Amino acid sequence: MPSSLSSRHFCSSKSVRMCVGCRKRFLQPELLRLAVLDSSVVAFGGVGRSFYFCKECLTSEKVILKALARYKSLTDKPKNLQEIQEIAKEWKK
Repeated sequence: MPSSLSSRHFCSSKSVRMCVGCRKRFLQPELLRLAVLDSSVVAFGGVGRSFYFCKECLTSEKVILKALARYKSLTDKPKNLQEIQEIAKEWKK
């Protein structure tokens, strides 16, 4: 896993962001920050657009897949789901 999993480096402790799964608002450090790169989901690397998932939504495949449906550039949803689950596993450590 790339060191970009420490995406907490790219956040403000007081900024509030929305989870794309449940649409609830959280402080930015409480969320996993991801980005789309060449039709793959990757941990946010500091450049470009990103999106967030809360810990609760990361436990539900149904919620993740529903959120991924909004991203037209992601064409292989099962692969993208697996990418998110792997990143989340590393993030929770």
